Order: sequence, then structure tokens, then C-alpha cells
Amino acid sequence: MVATVFPSAANQNVTWSIVPGTGMASVSPSGLVTAITNGTAYAKATAVQDTTVNDSLMITMSSQTAQAPAVITLAATDITANGATLNGTVNANTLNTNVSFSWGLNALYGNTVNATPPAVTGTTITPVLAILTGLTSNTTYHFRLKGTNAAGTSNGVDLSFTTLTGVGMNELEPLKADIYPVPNDGQFNISIRGGSGKSLNLEVYNNFGSKIFGKMNLDIQGGVAVIDLRPVPSGLYTVILRGAGEQAVYKIMVNK
Repeated sequence: MVATVFPSAANQNVTWSIVPGTGMASVSPSGLVTAITNGTAYAKATAVQDTTVNDSLMITMSSQTAQAPAVITLAATDITANGATLNGTVNANTLNTNVSFSWGLNALYGNTVNATPPAVTGTTITPVLAILTGLTSNTTYHFRLKGTNAAGTSNGVDLSFTTLTGVGMNELEPLKADIYPVPNDGQFNISIRGGSGKSLNLEVYNNFGSKIFGKMNLDIQGGVAVIDLRPVPSGLYTVILRGAGEQAVYKIMVNK
């Protein structure tokens, strides 16, 4: 797209935007329009010098293939003896997408809960969640994220979590730890400063919800465990510490 601002002596710089019609497109700062879905959309140019000066042109798009949503299941958080928060992300690929979690005692699930938010649209990667209550203590549950739009249904990977034992929960000091350095190159320290600190298990998930590391009975010397995940790529990771009646969830940034 090319825009001309009159009079010719005026600042010729414009800001491009798209006004959806029956279809959807994107536009670059230089005015390059890319079709996303079939239908019509308006490419709008607004003068930088005077934002009240603008004009638009309708564009008709065809031969675009609608896409099912892109969904990612992420690790569960806030796990207690009888509850947990399920997490994930959704890219609706422009189409209105209904979002839910399937969950149950195995990968057959058997239960469905609407996500929050229950529907998303556009092309932005949107975080979603669902809070489960009334679960059985010391029990493993499976779950995955599901998104459905006019182009089809997509399911995230299957993940699982185990509820806490619920034994003596009120008598335990909450598990607390410091993780350092932040950011790090994949090697970091976990300093235990609260909770029993005994027989702790470690799980690490990447930002796509995949478990990349797990260790039973951490080797804790002087209250500190040294974890070496090198050479994991740069990115955001979820670290989960679990013990008898204890759990703590942390985020770490690996930056190389």
C-alpha cells in the first residue's frame, strides 16, 4: 500500500492499521498487507502530522486456508491436597476459539472444565487457566488443553501432577527456597530456607509445558542443591519442588 498526504509539503509519514471486515489481514509499518482469512478488510493510513487526517481502502482476500488453533499445555501450579491450577496458552489463528481442559486419573481423562477465558480470538498467544477443586489427596491426575474453532480442534500434550498428601499440612512450615543466580546459564543453586527440606523432588518444565528434567531426593548439602541443566537453550522455565505435604513453584530465566 502507498499513501500520499496532501498538500505535498506536509509530512508524508503515515501509520498503517487494519480494520477487519468479513476477513482479516495484517499490515507492516511500510504498508505491506498480508491476508489471513478470506473476506474483506480495510487498510487504513493515518497521517503522523495530524491524526485526524486518514483514509482507508477495502481489500478483498480469497484462497486463504483457515487454521485450527495452536494450543500448548503448561505445567500445573498451586497444587494442594485437593486442588490445582491448570495452565496453557492458545493462539486462535484469528478464528473464535472455545477453550477447555480435559482432565482425569489417566490419559482417557473423562472430565472437562472450561478455561478462563473460555474463548479467545485474534493471533495473540493468550494465557489460559482452570482451577480444579475437590480432588483426592496423594493422587496423580492427567490433563491437557483443548481448543476448537471453525477450522478444527487442537489438543495440547498430556501432562500430569500429583496432589499433596494432606497429612499434617497445618503443622508444616511452608516450603520456601531461593534460586540463584537469576538469570543463569542453565546451572543454578536452590537454597532451602523453609519447610522440612527433606526428601525433596525436583521437576523442570520448559515454556511449552514439556518436562525436561526430574530428580528424586535432591542432594542438599548445607541447605543448598546445585542443579546443572546445561546446555538447555535460553528461555523461561518452571521449577517445581515437592516433598511430603510441601510444594513450591518458581520461574527461572536461562539467558546465554
